[in-house]
Amino acid sequence: MLIRAVIIDDDKETIQLFSELLSSNGIKIVGKGYNGQDAVFLYQKLNPDILFLDVLMPVYDGSYALKKIRESHPESVIVVIYDKLNT
Repeated sequence: MLIRAVIIDDDKETIQLFSELLSSNGIKIVGKGYNGQDAVFLYQKLNPDILFLDVLMPVYDGSYALKKIRESHPESVIVVIYDKLNT
């Protein structure tokens, strides 16, 4: 079974590295975004099996996205990433 994932992080380099790592392990990246608003939109549109979500992002952060996604999709699988190096 192919796992479909969305990656959300405000750092493009982190998204690229994460995408390569996941892809090399058989996970298909179906979407990428850069803030919490992107996360909510992409989750609604693509309905991935898993969402990798950075918590610390400007404007709409991961906490915003987590709350909004869980309101409409309580069964969602979300891996929260806390990258304290970019704070």
